[in-house]
Amino acid sequence: MQDNQPQEIKIEFTDLFEIINSKGTYHKYSSEVKGKDSGLDVVKNMIASQNNLSNIHSIFVNFKLNEMYPLLDISEAIEEFYNVVDEDIDLVWGTSVDNELAVDEVKLSLIAFFKINGRKKPYIFN
Repeated sequence: MQDNQPQEIKIEFTDLFEIINSKGTYHKYSSEVKGKDSGLDVVKNMIASQNNLSNIHSIFVNFKLNEMYPLLDISEAIEEFYNVVDEDIDLVWGTSVDNELAVDEVKLSLIAFFKINGRKKPYIFN
């Protein structure tokens, strides 16, 4: 891949379907932030809006951003998830490019899956 080409991190739909098939309840969340540290801020906003993150077993998240947005900032945003949830959580994430967005703008779409009675159905990512 050439350096001047947009780079996206794709999410495998098989991963999403495995998570969905694991049963349990889920919560959908979306937000957008514009400005310095927008990737990290959009994640912090999501975390602040939730009452209880302790029962999450899986998170499926997509960051929509301008192709010029630094992916290192998204990596820092992902680390923020790991700071507040169980270290064994299944986190599937990806990015998509939308050059209609400002260079400092990030949109977050997230589905969090929760354990029922402290248990989840096991599943395998291939």
